Amino acid sequence: MKQIEDIEKMTPEELEAVSREVRVPEGLQERIRERIAAAELAGEESSGLLAGDNAPRSRSARFWVPVASLAAAAAVAAAVILPRALEKAPIDTYTDPYLAYAQVEATFRLISDKMSVGVELAGEANSTAQKPLQLLQKITE
Repeated sequence: MKQIEDIEKMTPEELEAVSREVRVPEGLQERIRERIAAAELAGEESSGLLAGDNAPRSRSARFWVPVASLAAAAAVAAAVILPRALEKAPIDTYTDPYLAYAQVEATFRLISDKMSVGVELAGEANSTAQKPLQLLQKITE
């Protein structure tokens, strides 16, 4: 990226060559025209519209713009999160309590089997990890 001093020292031909290399996004000119037209219809000054955050705003605009932005963000978040939360609500699928209890027992049995395998693997890993410690203790003695 060029520094401002380098850009100021460029000749008009160099500036024109650089401007040919820059690609302007499609539809940018139309979006700018629409924004200026909308500002003029709203009674704003078009130069203030393009000035960005440095444009002077009234007190009410400085208050309501962040409030409206926050409200819009909350509405979008609610629209995205709420349906998903309602979809994942637990549903009672068993009408027979004995069948439900049998399913819970089967689930706990599966968890227990997986935990037993994990404990065995951890025991093997512990014995493997102790070998270097035993070697170091023999060397240091």
